[in-house]
This record gives sequence, C-alpha cells and structure tokens, in this order.
Amino acid sequence: MKRSTAHSPLDAGRLVDTVLTPLRPSPVLIETLRTYLACGLSVRLTAQHLSIHENTVSYRLRRILRLLDLDAPSRLLRPDVLLALRADELGQGRQDARLDDRGLE
Repeated sequence: MKRSTAHSPLDAGRLVDTVLTPLRPSPVLIETLRTYLACGLSVRLTAQHLSIHENTVSYRLRRILRLLDLDAPSRLLRPDVLLALRADELGQGRQDARLDDRGLE
C-alpha cells in the first residue's frame, strides 16, 4: 500500500517546501493563490475579495503559473498544490497557537 504524500509532518513540510518555495519571495502570490482557489477559480471574485483590479489578479496568476511551471489555471487544482497550501496553513496555525500559549503574540 502506498503512503499518502503528506502522511507525516516531515512529508508535509517537504511538500510545502517543494511546491511553495518558488512563491515565498512574494507572499502576495500565496495569498492570491489561496483566494483564487477559494473563489472557485474566479478572477472577478478574487479581485473583489482582495480589493484589487481583475488585471492585477490575472497578472499574479500568470506569475504563479510560471513560477510553478504549470500551463493552465486549472492545473492549480493538482493535489500537491492543494495539500501544500493546506499543510502550510495548518503549520502556520500551530506556530501561532504556540506563540499565543507563551504570551508572545
């Protein structure tokens, strides 16, 4: 039986690093990607949620696709991209919770 790609925290960390590292220098690209996926791949809704122009969303998406070496926006629905975003989100949440527990907001 084959193990899931993100079966352990180490695997999830590697997946996040592999997929999201090209986007890390521009956190706005990760925010745009998350919003775009949450908005059902709608440039218009993404622009509304981010309070930016649709052309800006389109430009960012072209950059994301180029950096991730993908040929179409629908390819952003690949399991590795979705899992990396989710693992990154959960990892950040755990880090924030640890800081809050220590009173270091």
